[in-house]
Amino acid sequence: MARNQGALVNWLQYLPVRALVGLAYLAGVRQSLKAASGLGRLGFVLDRRHRQRALDHLRLAFPSWDEDRIVRTAQHSFQRFLQLGVEMLFMPRNITKDNYEEHLIRLDGLSALDMFYKREPMVLVTAHFGNWEAVGFVADQNGGERGVFVPFFGRLASTPKTVGLLAMNMNVPVVCGYARRIEEHGLKYEIATTEIIRPQDWADRSDPLFYIPARYVSVIEKMVREHPEDYMWSHRRWRSRPRFERQGKPMPDSLKRKLRELRWVDEAQLAELEKPLGFQS
Repeated sequence: MARNQGALVNWLQYLPVRALVGLAYLAGVRQSLKAASGLGRLGFVLDRRHRQRALDHLRLAFPSWDEDRIVRTAQHSFQRFLQLGVEMLFMPRNITKDNYEEHLIRLDGLSALDMFYKREPMVLVTAHFGNWEAVGFVADQNGGERGVFVPFFGRLASTPKTVGLLAMNMNVPVVCGYARRIEEHGLKYEIATTEIIRPQDWADRSDPLFYIPARYVSVIEKMVREHPEDYMWSHRRWRSRPRFERQGKPMPDSLKRKLRELRWVDEAQLAELEKPLGFQS
């Protein structure tokens, strides 16, 4: 009986999804993206928990913004997330090796393309930004208490060590980039390489495993600042907190030294990084 019930549950889950996929194919890309946008607006209204998290994160990241802009950006983030599902559904059918150039409006990062053509090894990283379901690491995940705590929008954020360890062990560059849809109701994309972090960049650092994630997370922050509506603000980026913050103690001098080695962190920013998060992520 349990086996039959399991099969029934599977079918009850599968059939509605299959029906939605069929309806999307009948409607086409344009109408499906419009429908996903509407569902995103509805989800923003109904999903109080994720809405509040997105709003809190945006207030932290952009303290000078007024509340209207924060709410609009959070809503757009919800809409983009639903539209990502539509993109994943249609891309295998609509974009092939023979016509992919028709879907690229802008392609930046020629040095990285040269590396691709030469089949040079590299570690590709992106973020929960734009169309992140590509070949590479989504490198802005929360890394837990054992992650590396590096600056992200003025607060420390735990980041997994995986990318740094892989790059160091293989002695290969870390290539940061993104793909984002720039056609409102179509499949036209901008693909860009934003930075390449090479082994010589971390060779003389006191702690390369801190420097590598700190640098690519700073690159991710720049990407998000340029197009904040394309970022998934509702995911728990600041969930884990460093031990000194959890214990109510000052930032350790060892961490301060590492942060001062980062050319993009000044003393004013260091003072901000010493502050606790201030809300439950």
